[in-house]
Amino acid sequence: MLMIAFAFLSTLIQLAGAYVRFLPFREAMPCEDRKRLWRWLFRWGLLGFLVNLMVVQQAGLCMAAFKLVFFFGWIPYLLISVMAIKRPIEEHIFVLGMQAIWAFMIQSFAGMAVSLLYGAVTADRLVIHLLCNIAIFALLFPWARTMFTRLLRGPRPQDKTLRLCTAWLPFVIWLGMLLSVAKVTFLPEWSDRLTRLFIPPSFFFAYSMIAEAGREIHRRKTLAMACLNMEKQREELLRQTELLEETAERISVLRHDLRHSYRLVYALLSAGEEETALQHIRAQKEEFIASGKK
Repeated sequence: MLMIAFAFLSTLIQLAGAYVRFLPFREAMPCEDRKRLWRWLFRWGLLGFLVNLMVVQQAGLCMAAFKLVFFFGWIPYLLISVMAIKRPIEEHIFVLGMQAIWAFMIQSFAGMAVSLLYGAVTADRLVIHLLCNIAIFALLFPWARTMFTRLLRGPRPQDKTLRLCTAWLPFVIWLGMLLSVAKVTFLPEWSDRLTRLFIPPSFFFAYSMIAEAGREIHRRKTLAMACLNMEKQREELLRQTELLEETAERISVLRHDLRHSYRLVYALLSAGEEETALQHIRAQKEEFIASGKK
């Protein structure tokens, strides 16, 4: 019965991890793609339950089975997500690393909870450890949902090399933490447990500061571009204003010349000098055509 409970709880935790990795991509996925993804994940979950049960039956309810299930059990879920969610691979790697560090922190919390209740995490208390893991996951889920939903919203580096390094950073940190405890069966000393627990929150804090700095840089660049555009618009408005003033001045001169020409023509016609008036009109016409060609 304990083996079945271990396999079932392990499968729930693996599905929970897949859900956390799904959150950053959720808003960009069509509804039908989301349904198809979760059909695949649940189908593998049923098969994964049998695989977990087979592992614990073969190895027994021990830390070796625990490590086999949780060190490698996430791989099929990740492959399904990568195939179903059509996003750049560096985004999947980055989300995987962040979720792995998150899961490592929850596992550490669960181990400390079991140690507080029973004095130590031993093989016969692994099911209780998994129950504590699920309880802590549920307790911290509102924070996780907010953080992972916004995980890919911030500005990203334009340089491809820098983008890849940023994507691999959480995964490499998680791998380093994992290798440091891979050969350790239990952590009997509280100093070791607290040291192990301190690493993930420190990383999340550092990452949040870096992300906020990136957002601030992006905001400042956006503001600088907006100011530059406004300055260009102001210069264009000044140029148009000067052009309008120059045009208004030319129109004023033209109106003055027209009034003078009308008076002269009227005076010539009143004096009976029609031919002179016609010559003046022709001259004005030629002058107007010449000025229009300039």
